[in-house]
Amino acid sequence: MELPAAHHGAFFLQGFVQALQWPTVLRLVLSSRTMQRAMLMTLILNGVVYFGMLLLLEMMYDSKTHHILGISYSKLTGYPMYLGCLLINGRYYSRVARATFHTHDQTSLDSTVDVASTIYVSIFYGSCTLFVTLLRLIPGLGDQFSFLASCLIMASYCFEYKGTFRGWTVEQRMTFAENHWAYFFGFGLPLTAMTFFLSTLRSGAVFALFYPSYIVMATTATVKPNHEPLAETLSSQLLFMLPYHFPFFMCIRKLMDCAIWTLRMAGVNGADSINARHKKSDSESQGTFIF
Repeated sequence: MELPAAHHGAFFLQGFVQALQWPTVLRLVLSSRTMQRAMLMTLILNGVVYFGMLLLLEMMYDSKTHHILGISYSKLTGYPMYLGCLLINGRYYSRVARATFHTHDQTSLDSTVDVASTIYVSIFYGSCTLFVTLLRLIPGLGDQFSFLASCLIMASYCFEYKGTFRGWTVEQRMTFAENHWAYFFGFGLPLTAMTFFLSTLRSGAVFALFYPSYIVMATTATVKPNHEPLAETLSSQLLFMLPYHFPFFMCIRKLMDCAIWTLRMAGVNGADSINARHKKSDSESQGTFIF
């Protein structure tokens, strides 16, 4: 199934515009004390504590003598601090997502998450990170391909909480993104542009500062197209056509298969549960989903 390229261009623009809805973020934050407290805590934790400490470390240890085994002191202290902030941030991100979902969407909220699901989602995003890293190794156009892939993955991560609250599996979320690839490229572009060209630690700080706002934007967004196009409206010899479904996550699926197989071969506890979750996710991937 294909759509005119002009339609995909419109979807891309709609995604880009909806990723700049800062008035919506401000309105919802002002309407909820829960969101105000969560946003304030992420600002203090990431903007003042983490980013401030990172800049201080970089200024204090900027000499070549401040290295151990070729690794700078700032990185040795920065990465543990970054991981610690990630663990704490999750609590406040969840509060922002729940408050936004309750305010914007009156449907029931499904937030049941077991250990196998959590590990499975971690494998998914770990595979995404590896995929983007491997793309950078392509001679000549590696950075460009990596940037484009990061846009779609970033958008998928922004919609993570909304998909979770809808009770969607990882495979359903990937399929949805592949069916709306132009919109997701547009939505993920602003935040990717803000983080992609920075160092890992600085990128993490900027991402952590802006991600709560993008949770709000994603939760309140209307993804285009919001219905599956009719086959009889798609064909035209006068138009340049592009696929409706773009299998972007195909390689990531293969990486996930390899990771799960490795866990099973290594006899890791819970690997069978993760594999069962993987098979269930695959079997539930069919159908039309509406955000």
